[in-house]
Amino acid sequence: MTEADIQIRRVKYPHMMKQEIITWKKFLKIYGHNFAKYRYDVHVGKGVGRIPGFTTILQDMAVRLTQKRIDVVAARGAETYIIEIKDRASMAAIGQLLTYRELYERRYGTGRISGLIIVAESVDPDIKGVIEKFNIKLFVV
Repeated sequence: MTEADIQIRRVKYPHMMKQEIITWKKFLKIYGHNFAKYRYDVHVGKGVGRIPGFTTILQDMAVRLTQKRIDVVAARGAETYIIEIKDRASMAAIGQLLTYRELYERRYGTGRISGLIIVAESVDPDIKGVIEKFNIKLFVV
């Protein structure tokens, strides 16, 4: 059984909506064999920061709840990819990926991301050129 097969059989995918899970499972069935490892709901950024007067536990919870969350970080060998899953690829997905890359590299070191990927069921035709300009890979499943 491959890693992709294991991922397809997962019951939960943290913070993904029902349609995103359907889209992601389609991607895994077709392209999942291209990656060896998957991490879900990867938190990046500072969130709200520390809140005076809150206990340490509540402060930690507030930070975690307000940090940005990457849908999937996938790896193959030394390569690492940030994946955003959408029903329809749009401007929002591009902005999210560019922000996630910056925040991920601030946390884990620059040059860590090999590529950005949008997985979607459809795509806004107005953004295709922008996707290409930023070297974002698009998988329509």
